[in-house]
Amino acid sequence: MRSLAILSLPFLLLPLLAAGDKPSDKPEEQVGPKLTYSSADTAKTPAGDVTFHGPFTNETLTVSIEKLEPHEFLEISCDLLILHTWDGSVLPETQPRGSEPNGPDYLRLALKSGPTLLYTTFSNLPDDPGFLAEGKFQNYPSQVPGERLHSQTGAAATGTLGYFYPWIVTPQPFPLDATYKIKFTIPHKDKTAALEFTAMGLQNIIDESWGITHVQVRTLSDSAVQKPDAFEITNAFRDALDSKAKNQPEAFQTLIAGMDATAEWFAKNVQAKPIDAAHVAQLVKDLWANDQQLATRDSAEKELQAMGPIVEPYLRDARRTAPGEVRFRLDRIMKYVGVHPIEDENVRRIVLAARVLEIINTPRAVEVRRSLTEK
Repeated sequence: MRSLAILSLPFLLLPLLAAGDKPSDKPEEQVGPKLTYSSADTAKTPAGDVTFHGPFTNETLTVSIEKLEPHEFLEISCDLLILHTWDGSVLPETQPRGSEPNGPDYLRLALKSGPTLLYTTFSNLPDDPGFLAEGKFQNYPSQVPGERLHSQTGAAATGTLGYFYPWIVTPQPFPLDATYKIKFTIPHKDKTAALEFTAMGLQNIIDESWGITHVQVRTLSDSAVQKPDAFEITNAFRDALDSKAKNQPEAFQTLIAGMDATAEWFAKNVQAKPIDAAHVAQLVKDLWANDQQLATRDSAEKELQAMGPIVEPYLRDARRTAPGEVRFRLDRIMKYVGVHPIEDENVRRIVLAARVLEIINTPRAVEVRRSLTEK
């Protein structure tokens, strides 16, 4: 991020933290199965004595887990560190033409070749006129694309790690870090798993970066996961849709835990809005066109973008097997769609349901997901 009112300056890393805030764990301390990281990069925060994997920018960190005990669910948790001037859900069309874009700034968490668990924006910008106004909103903790929540909403801690932005016309620096407690319990039976953390839209590592620590993966039996009844599923769906609810991540998790009961609830309570799946598949195929077919490729990207969030389930599925350049194009479409508010309430319901059903991924969940979006 670059402020509209001031020159871009280096960040000062000042070791300031209250004594009671010091965490005791380090990233190499593991509970449960052994974790292997695709990058050996680690760092220690200027304050708080937190050692973490990172810092990273626009890259993927893969955490591999092998030799898992027999199980039906995986419990995944970590601390996500959002560092420096993340610009959140800034709209691309609000930025000056020809300038280096300030965002949107995304973080994606997914199982490799599997479901996406989190695809969201974060903002660290303070409520000060010197910072880009459009960048002071983020999507997290909502799982509904286009939600515009205040920066650092849902953070477990803010301004505790010692990352600052010095502003030339004021005597005090602005703390620019946030720690988020990320947790998912998802259906999973394989002997191995790989978690992919990917950031998108960030500027250089001095300006915007991220890291993770306290990563834990635990195997669970089916009986260890509490199943919600229809009343609890109803309340969870309501809360997951409500951007003012304080329990959106927990509500989303409740929906996942419902498994086929949740799928049946969606089938009865979410109105379908099907689009032409064959046409979308052709447009996605056109994204693979080479540089000699730029017009075809650009036309497909624009049409998919114009379809809005209802096309997201198709793009998320296509991303799993697409090569790097095509993934970049798919992400570019989803990043654009994901920061524009959804005006149609039924589309909000469909997109949320599709994200839940993608993770549940039973035959019934796949069937219901298709029935909501395909014709």
